[in-house]
Amino acid sequence: MNSYERDSLQKSSLSISTSELEKSKQTLLQRAFSFSSLKSSIKNNESAILSMKETGLDLQVQFDKELHQYQLDFDEAANTSSN
Repeated sequence: MNSYERDSLQKSSLSISTSELEKSKQTLLQRAFSFSSLKSSIKNNESAILSMKETGLDLQVQFDKELHQYQLDFDEAANTSSN
């Protein structure tokens, strides 16, 4: 049971003031908002990580292609110079 629920029960039995209940409600809402913001931040970070991984894979593919082309060019130059 969170403090707002506890305070709501106390309010119904008139053992807590309306202002105390509102303060408790505001605290609960602020914590819920903070939690939601944190979850959103985590999702954004996960998305950024995936994007970086994708970029890393793209760079690896580009590197492999360029290395292969370099090897072909080198072999061709070596064959041309030996003729």
